[in-house]
Amino acid sequence: MAANVNPMAGMLAMKVRAYPPDRRKRDIDNIQKPLLDALEKARAFYNDCQIKHLTTVMKEPVQGGKTIVTIKTLKVKEI
Repeated sequence: MAANVNPMAGMLAMKVRAYPPDRRKRDIDNIQKPLLDALEKARAFYNDCQIKHLTTVMKEPVQGGKTIVTIKTLKVKEI
């Protein structure tokens, strides 16, 4: 059963920090689409078209890998 989550509304900015599990070569753009789709399905926001600013940074590897996502609401003048 889904948790009682209120999706973020309006225009959003998202920062993704990806820490891969090892030093194999990875394309940074391959992280974005599945992550956006998963966050939409989890009801972090209504639709990934709300993301107006997206920053993705590939960091140094950590054991097991991890991804840190920060999402904030944008004001009109921030676009």
